[in-house]
Amino acid sequence: MAFNRPRKTRISITITLLISFCFLVAAESYTDVLNHAIRLDQQHRLTIQQLKISGENHKKINQLRASQRILDQQNISTLHDLVKKIGHWPGIDDVGENMAKTALVIVKHASVEQQATLLPKIKQAVLSQQIKPEWYADLFDQWLMQQDLPQAYGTLMMKGKGQQKKLFPIQPIKQVNQQRAEIGLVDLQHRLTKQKLWLRPNLYDEKYYELVPIKTFERLTDPAIDCLKKMASRSKKARLDQSENADTMKRKKPILSNCVEEQPAVYNYWLLVKTLKLFPEHPYFEQIRKQLAYDFGIKNIQKQFGHLQTKVDYHQQRLYSMAWYLTVAAELHSWTDAQAQQWYSTLQPLETQIKSSIINQFSQLTPPINSNRHSQDTFAIALMLDYSRVINDINFEQLLINQVNRLYTSKEKCPIDKESSNQNLFSACLAEADLMRRVMSAEVYRKWLKKRLPQIKHNSHWLRTVEPNKGRDDRNSAYANGLNISRAWMLEGIASALPNTDKRRKILLNQSTNHRRASLSTIINKQHNTNLWLKSFALYFLTQTGV
Repeated sequence: MAFNRPRKTRISITITLLISFCFLVAAESYTDVLNHAIRLDQQHRLTIQQLKISGENHKKINQLRASQRILDQQNISTLHDLVKKIGHWPGIDDVGENMAKTALVIVKHASVEQQATLLPKIKQAVLSQQIKPEWYADLFDQWLMQQDLPQAYGTLMMKGKGQQKKLFPIQPIKQVNQQRAEIGLVDLQHRLTKQKLWLRPNLYDEKYYELVPIKTFERLTDPAIDCLKKMASRSKKARLDQSENADTMKRKKPILSNCVEEQPAVYNYWLLVKTLKLFPEHPYFEQIRKQLAYDFGIKNIQKQFGHLQTKVDYHQQRLYSMAWYLTVAAELHSWTDAQAQQWYSTLQPLETQIKSSIINQFSQLTPPINSNRHSQDTFAIALMLDYSRVINDINFEQLLINQVNRLYTSKEKCPIDKESSNQNLFSACLAEADLMRRVMSAEVYRKWLKKRLPQIKHNSHWLRTVEPNKGRDDRNSAYANGLNISRAWMLEGIASALPNTDKRRKILLNQSTNHRRASLSTIINKQHNTNLWLKSFALYFLTQTGV
């Protein structure tokens, strides 16, 4: 029975109970100390705020501030004493979660110098899981910003124009994510996607980032999703129609095609894959996952594979379309999502066939098609190069580099001033410059660019945005917006290959901004149901996929 326990056991239990009681008493004592400190912390702040709103009693405000500073200094001394008594920063186990968080409010009101003495102790409490990492990150970033230094964890934002949020300056993104990982936080981009925001680097200054709301991505994907629904509806209608014409149409029409015209629309699939990859947990894009699961099913891909082999459609064969196939494959290959890996596995036979077809076409390509429409080879080759590097296909990459060196040999001035037509989709000159940065060393590229595009001069206005012809149709407007946004990403790409000391970098980025302003909001907000490629162009620019 319990009453017959050995004397040593009873003594051990008694000691344990006494120790537990002492801890409880100590915890209550620590909590009382912090409660008193919080009361002092807030003693004059509310009154000061009310007086500031009223705009009166400036003398009284100054008196209360002086008094509050004395109390704040007293509180910091109290925190130092508490740390000495406990042996560490008062954490959740010591005073409870609510009081542990509240104690950090006191630290926020200390001077920068006083905070500097306490922050290492608080960080140690984070590593011991006694302070939540997000509390510390917020406190540390505020401490840095008081000194006009960029954030270390990227926790602080401000309101921009309208309801748009802006991120205060941060340290280099790799450094930020490394520091976040050290204290147990997810990387900054992942955290922001939870807040329905996309983090877009600013090439002007790496400390500044643009926050793109998820609503923008919803507007870009809506037409592509509607397109898939229309295709599914037509497919169902064809199944119900037993006529010979319906059966022939069903067999010939590829799965990755445009819902408006009988031409490839692989860029729509890239748009959907990329968006889902950016926001895999957002409920709005769940419909994308379901549709891709069907369209990337093995039966549909086999149909597409057969269509490619029969070569029934020249448009399906051109480099531009096949480059987008490979871009979709690259997105899936680099995505760790289990279902995406399954889709990639299903697409691999098609991917292999496409590369084989591209290799055969290169032997007949002299010179490259440098038109300013979808048939342009230069942008297509840039997409392929990016693909080869994502999947680490060294042989395919070297083949592409050899072809670029064979096909793009001109060093004369490129006539970019003759490319202002609003019937164009690309700038041949900018596309070439954006391609060559991918195959040249930095120093060689700088010299080559000076000869090929000498128009880029300090404070020059060498490239104006394209305005759609008034009174023309929606297609004309789409081409003007398409040319502006494709120029925007190519200008950014060219600038990214130049050092900060190169004056042309700022000129290029200013021109990119001008072209963006002339087109992006229109592309995002207007349907352009007959020009779905525009939405893909906008996403390619926003996500800096080619930079």
